[in-house]
Amino acid sequence: MFVTKTDWSLEGEILRITDSFVRNHEYGNIFQSTGLFKFHGKVTNRDPFVITVYEQEDLVGTLFSVIQKEAGLLRRYFSRRCIVEGGCKLCHFPY
Repeated sequence: MFVTKTDWSLEGEILRITDSFVRNHEYGNIFQSTGLFKFHGKVTNRDPFVITVYEQEDLVGTLFSVIQKEAGLLRRYFSRRCIVEGGCKLCHFPY
């Protein structure tokens, strides 16, 4: 098993695979969509990222998050927070 972290600017295969995984997941919703992921990347003071989990070469889990910050240097430092939107999606849960 291995885990990767992807920032919003990465395009291509990883986002296509992730989008397909979420779309076909029983509990997938708009909050894990790559469209919303890219939208957050264009909004000021937001830094989205996705964590993906693989077994061998198969995607088995995703977690979409956004780091939000307020404007201004001091306020930005004290107001940072990471929001997980829509929860974690797993292919199977072994526990």
